Amino acid sequence: MPGLTFASQRLPGVTVISVAGEVDATNAGLFDAYLRKSRHLPGEHVVIDLSEMGFLGSAGLRVLLNTHAYARQHGGSLHLGAPHPVLARILETTQAQSVLRVHPTVEQAVVAALREAQASMPGTTEKALPVASGMELQQLP
Repeated sequence: MPGLTFASQRLPGVTVISVAGEVDATNAGLFDAYLRKSRHLPGEHVVIDLSEMGFLGSAGLRVLLNTHAYARQHGGSLHLGAPHPVLARILETTQAQSVLRVHPTVEQAVVAALREAQASMPGTTEKALPVASGMELQQLP
């Protein structure tokens, strides 16, 4: 089984996490531990870049659902971006996309998370969003 690699990038109010490899019962604990370690606050808005994740087993799906539930309980959110076609099919077959917020691109996921982050910050307005949505994201290593 190919190795599992992670990278993260912090934006104002949003953490973007890239995952490459396959997540199954043998390494879902590593996936969960990295997601927990990457969050600095329970209510953070998190985006997971799935473009390089080739497989997601039931244990990995459970990690995503638990991460989503934890974020919601604490006022945050979880957004999934750019799922690999195999992964998109898994999310569709399991109907997980009816619970999880899945976006066609990482940039769309980040924009959605930024909107939620801005809405939860006192004194912010929608005027700040076009600056954030115009940003370009580089592929995380």
